[in-house]
Amino acid sequence: LLPQTYGPFASRISRALARRVLHKAAVIYSRDKEGVQEVRDLIGPVAPVRLCPDVAFVLDPARPQTFQVRQLEALRAAGAQVLGLNISGLLYHGGYSNDNMFGLACDYPAVITDILQMFCTVPEWGVLLVPHVLPSSDFAVEDDQIAAEKALAGLPEELRGRVMVLERGLDQNETKYCVGLCDFFIGARMHATIAALSQAVPAIGLAYSRKFAGVFATAGVTDCVLDLRTMGKVQVVHCVRE
Repeated sequence: LLPQTYGPFASRISRALARRVLHKAAVIYSRDKEGVQEVRDLIGPVAPVRLCPDVAFVLDPARPQTFQVRQLEALRAAGAQVLGLNISGLLYHGGYSNDNMFGLACDYPAVITDILQMFCTVPEWGVLLVPHVLPSSDFAVEDDQIAAEKALAGLPEELRGRVMVLERGLDQNETKYCVGLCDFFIGARMHATIAALSQAVPAIGLAYSRKFAGVFATAGVTDCVLDLRTMGKVQVVHCVRE
């Protein structure tokens, strides 16, 4: 089993099914220390489980041959600083049930608006919105690009020119290259933040599950995880500013 997060297994049935699968694996890789312990708790202390970082850490970036990328590179060459911001479509729409299914303690769209305004009002910063999940139209609730465009439309008109939305059509390697052009990154999709961390771009994870803390721990930056399930909007924005 390749690196992933194991658990939490909340019900008797899920624990039984997980135990059955794990028993059949020759080697089990966990991308966080908590997962290693979860596996040992399920199938015993001699379980064939090893710690291994998420495979996205070793994904190679590839430069897209697009006008937008040349614009970003020109901005950086001119001395501008770029904030990369990944907005989760799933969180922006309240989850699949549209009613805060992840139990966030803050208004996620309001957090995004405050972060955008905080950076857009500082002259030396520009913002790149980085959609990371781009599903078919049947799963629009998951679509980061739709959420990015809604967040952009909600800004005062005079600030919108400071924001660029990464275009559709890039593959995972090209998207990672664009993340690498950022000076600072904030994301609610964990793999978007891995694209930053693995290129030495300082990153904050806006967490909605325990998986963020374990993955960030493998890079030694657990203090850069902000748990939206326990933190209010003012506290989140304050921590981002700090």
